[in-house]
Amino acid sequence: MSVVYSVPENLVELTKLVEAGDLPAAKKLGKTLLNKADMRALWLIARIAKLLENRPHGAVDLLRAWWESAPTEADRAIIAACAPKDGEQRHRPQASNDRAPRWNGRNNYQAPSTVQTRRQDAADLRTRRRARQEAADAAAFRRYKGERGGVADGPQLDTREDRERAEQVYASGFDYDRAALHGTDVPFRCLSCSISRSRYDLNRDRIKAGHGDDGLCGECRERGYPGIPELANGHSVADAVNARCAFLCAELGAVAARVALQTEWKQAKGRGAIQAAISDYAFTHFPAKDADELPAATAGVAPCTGCPEARTAHDLRAVGEDDGLCAECRAADAENAAANAVADEVAAHRAAARAAVARAAADDAAAKYEAADAAHDAAMAAVFAAPDEDLAEAEADADAAAIAVAEAEAAALRAADAAEDARIEAEEAAVKAADTEAAAMLAEIDEMDAAEIAAAAQVAESAAA
Repeated sequence: MSVVYSVPENLVELTKLVEAGDLPAAKKLGKTLLNKADMRALWLIARIAKLLENRPHGAVDLLRAWWESAPTEADRAIIAACAPKDGEQRHRPQASNDRAPRWNGRNNYQAPSTVQTRRQDAADLRTRRRARQEAADAAAFRRYKGERGGVADGPQLDTREDRERAEQVYASGFDYDRAALHGTDVPFRCLSCSISRSRYDLNRDRIKAGHGDDGLCGECRERGYPGIPELANGHSVADAVNARCAFLCAELGAVAARVALQTEWKQAKGRGAIQAAISDYAFTHFPAKDADELPAATAGVAPCTGCPEARTAHDLRAVGEDDGLCAECRAADAENAAANAVADEVAAHRAAARAAVARAAADDAAAKYEAADAAHDAAMAAVFAAPDEDLAEAEADADAAAIAVAEAEAAALRAADAAEDARIEAEEAAVKAADTEAAAMLAEIDEMDAAEIAAAAQVAESAAA
């Protein structure tokens, strides 16, 4: 059975030995402490000893502050063991300033001086100045702890004014660098120069007329390069995608067009309708290759069901069961699942916020109904207590109060129904978010498993080679 070495207990025992005057035992215990204590405990003991030696008058207050801010219980125990007890003042002995003669064989005839002069030693002045400074520091520390009002030390979070000031642009306030940038938010590149396009490159007149996109950027359009012919009014997204695919096939040929459609399908990532239209066009216009025309890596492997790309054995190496997808489509499904999980979580938070607002509105309407009902009761009491000459006016007030009660009751019922609908919507959104999060986690787990299987297969191939 191993005994745990306790530094605080040994410090207390060492103090008792020194107070009792048993210096040999104290030295022996001190050597044991130096050999068995860890570096952090020794560092803390050395720091406390230096504090007690250099700042004896304010050491107690500083040690109390260290004890309050110590990160571990072990540090607190060491500080408590080293701290002076009540009434105990530890200080360095000052050098004696006694001018009495010290007689020896050579100064037997030296007499003590009779001149009395007032002289202050520089060391004494430094000691007094240090004591005053330590007392002032301790008082300032106590005053700071009492007046800071629980505010945390260190860097604080930026306020709204700080963030607005950081985002403010110098001079006129117009950020020319940001204004010069525009996003390439068009799903397809230019058919002529293959450069990504932005919404400023689109032919707005043609699109407003209902004839669709010509597939060119602004510069290629000005130079007169050919593009997609005009489409009929009322065309669908699939019609526009088919027209683009047909243009690529006519311009590039079958082999190059197949590669181009694969690139187009990857560029439309996150747009399921466009990717489905490209896949349908590729499956329709590009017949599957015979087994003898396929390379050895694709023999016996069916094409990908998600994109117009032939799969190889490497696409199946990382999965336990064939899901009909290539490696890129499988990774895209995992990313889409994660994106859907985030979107559903945001929708759930918004639905919960709407439910809270509706619940607050329902409570407000219920409070107004109770107030109107109380006012109606008061009006009816006034009718029963009114004299004959004021009876007509009291009855009119009671009728108005009854109408107000009916209106408040109807508003409260409508608000309660809206709150219930919002609550149901929030619950459904929360369930959907949980389901999509679970699906995203499963997709991530499958992707991790696939990566592990691929790594194991690569190691096996390397060992076989």
